[in-house]
Formats: sequence, C-alpha cells, structure tokens
Amino acid sequence: MNLLFVTQNLPRRFASCGVQRQWHLVEGLLSDFDVTVATYAHSEADYDDAKKLESLGAHVELVGFDKKRDGSDRFSNRLPGRCAELASQTDFEVLLIAKFWMGICIDPVLGASNRRPLVILDEVDVEWVREIRRAELMEDPGRRDTLLLEVRKMKDAELRFARAADLVLCVTPADESVLRTEIPEMKSLIVPVGQYPEYYEPNALVSKEPGSIVFVGHYAHNPNVDGILWFARDVLPKIRTRIPAAKLYALGGGPPPEVATLANDPQIVVPGWVDDIRDYLFRAEVSIAPLRFGSGIKGKITEAFFCRLPVVTTSIGAEGMGLAHESNALIADDAETFAGAVVELLCDAPKRARLANAGYEFAVERFDVRGIARSLSTKLKKWTGR
Repeated sequence: MNLLFVTQNLPRRFASCGVQRQWHLVEGLLSDFDVTVATYAHSEADYDDAKKLESLGAHVELVGFDKKRDGSDRFSNRLPGRCAELASQTDFEVLLIAKFWMGICIDPVLGASNRRPLVILDEVDVEWVREIRRAELMEDPGRRDTLLLEVRKMKDAELRFARAADLVLCVTPADESVLRTEIPEMKSLIVPVGQYPEYYEPNALVSKEPGSIVFVGHYAHNPNVDGILWFARDVLPKIRTRIPAAKLYALGGGPPPEVATLANDPQIVVPGWVDDIRDYLFRAEVSIAPLRFGSGIKGKITEAFFCRLPVVTTSIGAEGMGLAHESNALIADDAETFAGAVVELLCDAPKRARLANAGYEFAVERFDVRGIARSLSTKLKKWTGR
C-alpha cells in the first residue's frame, strides 16, 4: 500500500519533538506501507539529511521553500503542485498531513488522484488553543487583541482542515476533546508522542551535579521562551534563597536574545542547540517544564522520564499526559509553589529516586514509540480495508 506523507519540515531522528514524531511515524508505517515523504527543503542540509530518511526505505520529495523579501517564510504553492503530480502518478491509499497548515495540499492531491485516498490529519497539538492561552497571559491589551484576531483565523483554518480529513490523529485525550466539541462527527485516534527508552538509558559514568536543573525546548516554540523566562525571572531567585548554588541548564536551539542573555548569570548555561542532550539530562538532578501555555504532549517530559529524571511541571505541562502530582511528577502553577517543589527534590534524594523510577515506569508503559507506531500501522490497515 502507498502512503503520501506531507509535512512542512523534513522528519529527523534528532530534532524538536514534532519533527522527531514525524520520523517515528514514518519509521513505524514503513512496515506496512510504501511511504513517500513530500516536504520543503529549507536549506542544503535537508538534502543530505533526506538520505537518512531514505535509508529507512522511504522515498523523499523535496521542494524549495520560498522567502519573502523581508526574509520571512511563506508557503510555496510548489509543494501542493508537486503532491498533485505524485498523486497523478501513484495510487496512494493514504494521504497523511502533518499539522493543519499543510492542509493546503489536500485538495490538489484529491483532484489529481485516480481514486480517493484516506485523508488523515496529524494534529500534534491544537494550535489555536495554545495561542488563546498565550493571549491570556499578555498584559498589553493591544497586543492581546491583535493576537486574538490571528487566533480566530487560525482556528477557522485548523477546523476546516480537520473537517476535510477522514481521520484526525490527536496526541492527547484533552486535544481530542477540544476538537470534538467543535466537530462532533470527527473520527479520531489517540497517537501519543513517543521515544525509544533504551536511547535514554542513563550512563553510569556520568555523575549527578548537585543543585543542577535542566530545561529542554526549541525556542522557535513560543511556550518554551515564555516558560524559561518566567522560571529564570520569578522562580529561580526563590530557589536560590534556599539553595544558592542551584544551576540552570537551558537547552534548545535558536535561543532569542532575551533567552541568550540569561547566560550573563554565571549559574545559568544557555548552550543553544546540542547534538546529544543526554549527558545534560544524566547530569541533572531535576528536570523542569515550566510551561504557562501550550497543548499536546510535552516531549521534554517523556525524555526526562526515560532518563529516570524527576520532573516538576505545571498543569499545562501535565495536561493530557495522565500525570499525577506526587505520584509520577510534581505539578505547580505559581512561582512560589514551583520553586518549593524544585527545592524539595534537590534536597530529598530518596524522593528524587522515587519519582524518577515512577516516571520511567509510566513512560515505558505509555510512550514507547515502537508500541505507538505498531498500533497506528495496524489501525490504518483496518481503516483502508486491508
């Protein structure tokens, strides 16, 4: 069976959570489908990295990504056109769209297809919900109103493409519930974001650094910027009143100036993109996910769990993942309580160990990518009648 996978960014094994997810989906689907990945080439590196994806057995079609004169990105109509060409040459049983904005490719593919494929939208997270939550945190009424106008357009587009799909993949029950409120007739599957547990097996040669706190998140994602700035500004000073030597490692690619300058503090490290984050995770005593808005599954939490690293997060960070306060994580929403939770773990080695083991067992049960991919592939075969 043939499957056309359309995505904005080339799937990569080591990348942001969403891009990793696409790699994992392709890898899992290849057991039952001949997969063609159609995506934009943002740089010359994409052409080299496409070979890694092709080594799995996928076919990759790269289309140049246009730039406006001001240097900002815009979607090229060449990818929908190329997808239509592919659909006219190959009978695809499945069209899988990663993220709603790539729904621009649905009609061109359907129009060029000899027979209608099953159309699937992979939501990853519900964008408009995330942005409404972001607007609620804004103190400037003008900026908030401007963002809310954009959110209305985003919501309309996201729901339009979700309605156009035969099946919607959601990463959490919370995301599924939000979408079903808007589209009661929606057919959906819960397909969590996963990882390979053995990849994160702790290195016994790496010693824990007392007082060390780690954050992981790509800074092109607004919740990560807001979260680490809130933590550094409002939470970390409270931690230092009790643990003066506490040290923060703020990992992630593309830190904006306001994040990069946090490194002016000698006890805050902002290394930018790190090829292998495991040594930082193995060395840290506590992982944080101080997210004040967002949706979907937080890959930073599952990575920490697989590293047997205890997590302090917010209700937003825990949403939809099935986390329980004091059972497999600590959950706190205000600065004082969040700081207290981090201090408690830094000072209580037995509790750190208990939560680390509980988080690991929880993640192995729910977020092992092989089980997730096998389940999806099996269900899609049934959906296509094969």
